[in-house]
Amino acid sequence: MGVKAGESIFISGGTGSLGAMAIPIAKSLGFTVYTNISTDNEKRVKLLGVDRFIDYKKESYVDVLNGYRLCFGYNRR
Repeated sequence: MGVKAGESIFISGGTGSLGAMAIPIAKSLGFTVYTNISTDNEKRVKLLGVDRFIDYKKESYVDVLNGYRLCFGYNRR
């Protein structure tokens, strides 16, 4: 992927099973981690190590992350 420690990553659905595994891995690799959640899950993602969470009920992650080149997520199709 050509990414290195110190860069930022957006992990979609930080409290889901995949997101909850990806956040600590990304942190251990030195990334600044963003995720989208509802504020009900703020404490959980902070314990996982997220640097910034985006409340999807109040903010559009598309607007907040304008210019990011690395996003991690999945689609259940």
